[in-house]
Amino acid sequence: MNNTQIPEIVVELNAAFNGEPWYGISLMEKLNQITVDEAVASIPDYPKTIARFVKHLLAWREFVIKKLEGEALFKIEMNTESDWPAVEIKSDSDWKNLLSELEASQRKILELLAHLSDDSLQSNVSGENYNYRYMLRGLIEHDTYHLGQISLLHSILKDS
Repeated sequence: MNNTQIPEIVVELNAAFNGEPWYGISLMEKLNQITVDEAVASIPDYPKTIARFVKHLLAWREFVIKKLEGEALFKIEMNTESDWPAVEIKSDSDWKNLLSELEASQRKILELLAHLSDDSLQSNVSGENYNYRYMLRGLIEHDTYHLGQISLLHSILKDS
């Protein structure tokens, strides 16, 4: 059987994460433009910082990793601490470490995808009622969705 879906997903994951997506800037390109002060800055009446968005992205990337590793019991409950973990960034080093964690999650996901076949994409994710293809497409969409929010927040912070 011809395995073409996994390589296509890998191309899309890489484009959205640190490549050249059709819509413009990738997640890491944007995050690398953000200073530590901008990452932790908040705006009135909005509870989330850019750093908190990155921690949220990491939480869901951990979910994908655990599921690709076959962990049926790992769950994230929406709108809880597991979905939106607290983050403490006090220095440029802390910010860079958070971004390094994000990059490590990308490497781990790609490593795990290297062991999947196209046939496995149709299998249900361990402990879930959807398949691996749906989850992986969702990861790309999730990263892109929050990239838009991060970009908007960054723009507001730069203009204020």
